Amino acid sequence: MTLTRLIYSSQISDDFEHHDIKKILAIANKRNHQMGISGLLLFDHKYFLQCIEGPRPEVNRLYSRIVTDPRHTDITLLDVSDITNRQFGSWGMGYVPDAKITQKIIFKYSATQSFDPAKMSGSDIIDLLLDLREHIPVIDLREQSETQRQSSTNTPVAPVDATPTTSIGGDTANA
Repeated sequence: MTLTRLIYSSQISDDFEHHDIKKILAIANKRNHQMGISGLLLFDHKYFLQCIEGPRPEVNRLYSRIVTDPRHTDITLLDVSDITNRQFGSWGMGYVPDAKITQKIIFKYSATQSFDPAKMSGSDIIDLLLDLREHIPVIDLREQSETQRQSSTNTPVAPVDATPTTSIGGDTANA
């Protein structure tokens, strides 16, 4: 089976509401796990930058759904590659929220002061995402959802994996 990595960027549309990000992430974590897809989503309140990894047919089906999602516009395919291993296999869809440290790392790879992933090269974007993965706590909603379920029963919860994460609650969808 061939693994594929697909990276795209988009802008939020007028249909996007700020609470949508939690819905997007919750659905993505649930569905992506079922489809064998992993990845990372960066969202800065204007742009989405998403890396999707998994079996080629599933990545293609997911991307077909993404391009019809009315919550974003100006979808730009930045990179598609066959890969031998996953870089973001720890998450159904890891999430990197906008923060000061995020902005510093983005600027390291961006030609401009403002973040516009459509103006970055595919290799710079991959390097950016890998740098973010190494330096920023990535939110893993699967862990949070499990934590919420367990806290409702007052039972201690073991982490999903050893990857440092910060958890938030909710179910997720694909961006």
